[in-house]
Amino acid sequence: MSPMIEEIKWINPGSVLDVGIGFGVMGPIFRMATDVRKSERNPESYHEWPTRIDGIEIFEWYRNPVWQTYTNVYIGSALDVIDTLPTYDFVYCGDMIEHLTREDGTLLVEKMLAHANKWIHIATPSPAPVQGEILGNPHEAHLSEWTQQQFENLAQERGWTCELVG
Repeated sequence: MSPMIEEIKWINPGSVLDVGIGFGVMGPIFRMATDVRKSERNPESYHEWPTRIDGIEIFEWYRNPVWQTYTNVYIGSALDVIDTLPTYDFVYCGDMIEHLTREDGTLLVEKMLAHANKWIHIATPSPAPVQGEILGNPHEAHLSEWTQQQFENLAQERGWTCELVG
């Protein structure tokens, strides 16, 4: 988590979108790296959370108390919900893109780029293990695999500027 926290500190986002929050583990990390970190210099602001940290999740059954660290959680397909949202300084998509087909994953990347003011971060397992439904969620099935080379090829093909970390 340290590299992610350092990345967030460097970007210093005023707004974050977490695409595919699942359990919601990234919400507290984003909150800690933004508002809680800033309160170290101003303790009175510890309970004020001015950073907008929104999330998208397709499977509402995953809702739990951790989600309370988000400003808003939108339920539905990221491909549809993202079109209804504003832009964000930082868009994060962790362990989610492999649950889409290659075509839908590419479309999601395009939409995330259109909604990012500063930075997007995509994390995905490679190789993506075979995976089906989990906890009654059919959306947990892995439908595609994304390698660093495939991201590089896609970026070059589409004219995107990107930094890839293996």
